[in-house]
Amino acid sequence: MKKIKKYVNMIKDEIESAEEYAEKYVEAKAMGETTNAEKYKLFAQQEIDHGMFIHQIASDFIAKVQKVVTPPADMMEKWEQAHVECISKVDSIKAMLAK
Repeated sequence: MKKIKKYVNMIKDEIESAEEYAEKYVEAKAMGETTNAEKYKLFAQQEIDHGMFIHQIASDFIAKVQKVVTPPADMMEKWEQAHVECISKVDSIKAMLAK
């Protein structure tokens, strides 16, 4: 299903952006640039929120589809893999932002 693949790509884009902002946060904080660091932290958190919102939309869509048809097993495996990667990466980013 192309729609689920699009959701996965959208989620990955948001999480990758969050990771980039988190790295900039760490760098700015290390350089003593408090104002910039806080902005990057805010941006990272917003990107995480965007990704999680899209993740919820995708999860809801999959649940609705499953009531009508059985999605292909390989598609569901890819979704599960993307889900696990997303959650793991978000946890890593949150750890960066907690410092």
